[in-house]
Amino acid sequence: MNLFEQRLWQVKEAPFRPNGIAHTETIFTIGNGLVGVRGAFEEGYPGESATVLAAGVFNHAQGQLVPELPVLPNWLSFRVRVDGETFGLNAGRVIGFERVLDLKTAALRRGVLWLSPNRVTLRVLFERFASLDNPHVMALRVMAQVMSDGAHTLEIVDALDATGNNLMNVDHWSKRTLSADGAVLRFDGTTSQSAYRVAMRAHTSADVGVAWSDVSASRVAAHKASLQVAQYEKVTFTKIVALHTTRDAGDPASAAEQTLKSAVAAGYDALKSAHEAAWSDVWQRMDVVIDGDELAQVAVRFSMYHIMIAVPTQDERVSIGAKTLSGFGYKGHVFWDTELFMLPPLTLSYPERRARC
Repeated sequence: MNLFEQRLWQVKEAPFRPNGIAHTETIFTIGNGLVGVRGAFEEGYPGESATVLAAGVFNHAQGQLVPELPVLPNWLSFRVRVDGETFGLNAGRVIGFERVLDLKTAALRRGVLWLSPNRVTLRVLFERFASLDNPHVMALRVMAQVMSDGAHTLEIVDALDATGNNLMNVDHWSKRTLSADGAVLRFDGTTSQSAYRVAMRAHTSADVGVAWSDVSASRVAAHKASLQVAQYEKVTFTKIVALHTTRDAGDPASAAEQTLKSAVAAGYDALKSAHEAAWSDVWQRMDVVIDGDELAQVAVRFSMYHIMIAVPTQDERVSIGAKTLSGFGYKGHVFWDTELFMLPPLTLSYPERRARC
């Protein structure tokens, strides 16, 4: 695929636009029908809405008019410190920034060249996806490289962060249990009214030897690692996440443990290849080719992408919400006009499934 053809499959942000956080978080959502993950930054940013939602997991909190989808732990949380300074787009100086949503492979990539307040240059690359091959699996890969001369200290704090609540600070959880055990982070929670049980497991590894220490806090399962690096030395971290609920498993904790074990054994590259193969089948069915209008071509593929990351193929008891799984809008609810937008492209692309629509 040449550069022009690649561009027809990409939604790109460059340079960083700090005033458009809410908009771009929605635009850069990833998902697979079971889970939606807003395009928040791994390192965090002031005013962000780092939101993870699971299809069909509703809860009706006391005092609310209607039920809504409760926010799940932010599994993206991954903070990098270089020589004591924490990497972040609201500190130091952003020298270079590019974020690309690859519609063809449903992967979100971001590259940042950053100058710390103490004048150390750091290059960081991120890639994430929510597997379409196995909707219970999500993955993140982070590469960090110090560009300044000399020896440097990298410190990583990796977490499942359950400190977030829904809008108006609504807390939908009656129980949360979080822990860190070496490379593995665990979350088990129960919703307050609907009594859904949710289990999330994460395993983080590096391509160099690291020792993880537990730095968990209230509502946060976290571990920390520190290592010495030389100029231009690259260190790559891989975080694989499993998610199950009582909508799909009688014992979500055991299911998440087994899914994580299998996913870690397969490895990031194999998981990504299977994910890309699943999306290749989607595009074989759904792609619409427009000649001579690049903007329209990207727009129609972007629309198809956002439909497909919301289609709950794993659960016939769930429909597609008005905001899909890209945020708190409409509380995850479905409205009368859903079929007007969803049925035409899905019926034409997947006629064998029309009886389920």
